[in-house]
Amino acid sequence: QEVNATTEESSQEEQEENITFKMVEIPKEKLSEDGVVLVSGSISYPVFTIEDNEDLAKKLNDDIENELKEYDVSFEDYGTQAAAAYAQASDYEFYQYGYYMQIGVNRIDDKIVSLTESVSDYTGGAHGSEFIYGINYDMATGSRLILDDISVDSAAFKGDILEQIKEQAKTEYYTNLLDPDVEGLFEEMLLADGKWYFDKDGIHFFANQYELACYAAGIIEFVIPYENLVGLKENYSYDGNFQRKVNMGNATKYDLDGDGSEEEVYYQVTYDENYSPVSSFTVDGQDYSAEVAMEFPCIDAYYLIDLDRTDDFVEIALMDYGPSDDPLTYFYRLKKDGTLKFIGEVTDLWSSSSCYLKSDNHIVANNRLDLLQTWFASASWTVNDDETISLVEGEIYYPQTTYSTNVNLIQNIMVYSAMDENSEKIEVTPEDGPIRFTATDNVHWIEFETNDGRILYLYMKDFSTIVSDGTEIDTLSVFEGLILAD
Repeated sequence: QEVNATTEESSQEEQEENITFKMVEIPKEKLSEDGVVLVSGSISYPVFTIEDNEDLAKKLNDDIENELKEYDVSFEDYGTQAAAAYAQASDYEFYQYGYYMQIGVNRIDDKIVSLTESVSDYTGGAHGSEFIYGINYDMATGSRLILDDISVDSAAFKGDILEQIKEQAKTEYYTNLLDPDVEGLFEEMLLADGKWYFDKDGIHFFANQYELACYAAGIIEFVIPYENLVGLKENYSYDGNFQRKVNMGNATKYDLDGDGSEEEVYYQVTYDENYSPVSSFTVDGQDYSAEVAMEFPCIDAYYLIDLDRTDDFVEIALMDYGPSDDPLTYFYRLKKDGTLKFIGEVTDLWSSSSCYLKSDNHIVANNRLDLLQTWFASASWTVNDDETISLVEGEIYYPQTTYSTNVNLIQNIMVYSAMDENSEKIEVTPEDGPIRFTATDNVHWIEFETNDGRILYLYMKDFSTIVSDGTEIDTLSVFEGLILAD
């Protein structure tokens, strides 16, 4: 038995004036005859809208649809394998299979749409696996690009990139990851179609698990910044805000304060014998380590980002997992007098596809919502004139679909037909079936969809208190299946 949950859509993210996309997620399950989940999964993908060019949008969306069909075929195969394993469960313990695909948007503008297709699976072994695949479109034609398409002299372009990758591979970050003597595999594993994608900081070339290193090393990426891409065709150049990803333990140089000279930035985090982080952060040799101490800093990379092209500064972004896996990205400015100024934070990792600079002074990132359960939605932050970063309160938030799954009602409650206490009151009961939360104003109102397709509204006094026809009720007395952090 196969179960496809209702298509769930997150908020639409506008990247360019005439190019928009919305992320759609479809959960999937395949059940045994006795109701046991054999394999679970989901597909998450963008649907594009292009103003005044419906044909181009259709071309992109149809191509993505073909990728989804391939996933469906593979999901059926996983279901067959899981059913066979479950049939032998009397001989050993059965572990539910998993098969997931996410198509993420990395760069989107009037020149390029660049995606990464990430597929992960679990088939009952010691661990699962993951691989990614790069998909790049020319926005003039809607055609997929191969590596030979993007430069004026492909051989010279690839040769130059290969030399830069070899130089990066000599740094401590990569020598700790790569298997010995793999340099001869770089061209085959990295400079191949499907093994690269455009992002805001340059072109990423990657090797999947086991291709250049052991399983624990994961997916290994090399980034060639746009300024180092000699021979890239102008129609694929990047015109957005400067961004540079720097692997942890590496130094980089850039003019951070607009004085015309480059400063050298170095950042490294190690852990002592008590697993306490030890940070080392310097700019031109001056030690600022004490000013950037964190509880669980990200040890993969840090970033330089020009948050506002109209000022003199390029900001430094450092990432932290927080005390209980509550991700944060902190932003710093090097002032002209040599002081390091903390200007604010967002509640997401800059390395995540959900966290990015939408335009000058406008950051988009995931933020934890304040009502009903532990869930997250896309939100906006702005860089203010006083050199602080602050959250911009939105009118409505659309939670990530992971957190808007169906829940069951335990008792009858009175809800509203609109986001207005003067609107019609409607009683919903456990007999109405499960409901699905779809949006919130993050102040008092929760929008939800009933099993029969009605859109209704729940009023909340605070995080865990529902107001039903004047009576205050704890949420756990009303709903079964809420997601609550430990």
